[in-house]
Amino acid sequence: MPLREQKFIESSVEKLIRATEPTNYLMPTQYLEARLRTMEQEHTKLHSDEPFKRPGFSRLAVVLKEAGYLTPKGHDHWWPAQVQQLLEGRFESYYTRSAQTD
Repeated sequence: MPLREQKFIESSVEKLIRATEPTNYLMPTQYLEARLRTMEQEHTKLHSDEPFKRPGFSRLAVVLKEAGYLTPKGHDHWWPAQVQQLLEGRFESYYTRSAQTD
């Protein structure tokens, strides 16, 4: 139920979405892809004459750790090879399964 209104309106839904932490509803792959899009957009704004270079897997591992995502084995330290496998879709079934149990 909406807090003060009788029904949801566009502005109240936008406020709810902005207040939501992406790590609560995005799988790690989705989170990384969104972060990479944001990084590319920011780079394009600041350096429109230079092509965007995607950060390496080691930097993306730090991004996942800082966001609080756990590896498929439940550890908080991500290795670059795990990030590569994640982006290739190898852990998709694990995170899909764990999202369904939440």
